[in-house]
Amino acid sequence: MKIPIRHILLMFIGAFLLIKGEKCWKPMVCDGKPTWRDVNTKGQCTEEAEKALEDLTKQVNQMESALYQLEKTINIKGTTIPQANENCGVVYNSKCFRAIVYVMKNVTSSDAESLCENKLANIEDVTHYNLLRDYLRPMIPDGETFLWVHTGMTYKNGQLYSTTGQAMSLPTEVWFPVTPYVDASFTTVVVRVSRNPESIYQGIFNERPSIEVNGVICENE
Repeated sequence: MKIPIRHILLMFIGAFLLIKGEKCWKPMVCDGKPTWRDVNTKGQCTEEAEKALEDLTKQVNQMESALYQLEKTINIKGTTIPQANENCGVVYNSKCFRAIVYVMKNVTSSDAESLCENKLANIEDVTHYNLLRDYLRPMIPDGETFLWVHTGMTYKNGQLYSTTGQAMSLPTEVWFPVTPYVDASFTTVVVRVSRNPESIYQGIFNERPSIEVNGVICENE
């Protein structure tokens, strides 16, 4: 359940009032709206407490407005990883390749198609793979060891296919160890990049279409 920002701010202010010893007012929610309730059983609030309440309420309104504007700028998938060149990260064979990467691993195959406007990338050879891997490595989220992204390639019946459905092949050094998997349901091809450039645990591999990863590589002429 998503708790409205204003409600959270009221709780923080309520804690502040208790720390200050001003127990006259308490934040609460009535009929779905945040409000304050007088819980002073010994009489009226002091003038100082009322002034403090008024000032804090103004601050809540200002903070709520600022946070609302911030929320509107955040993509539904979460924070994106900064990229040095958002138009073209790698140029290879006169084609432009660009990654869209998020901190969270929640980009589905359908999301990937939408993000790239159905122009997902193929990996053409070892040289191309190495360029993309070096381009993607700085985008690995802080605290993470690996990054996963969708490609436009598919794997069916023991054969790798390009985004246009043409049969293609890539050498063993491009594939993740002990892949491709033989499970017929593993048709989506993703790339895993390690923070350690020398790690053997990186490369392309086939997975279920339902896999959720950090992002996608897009391709444009």
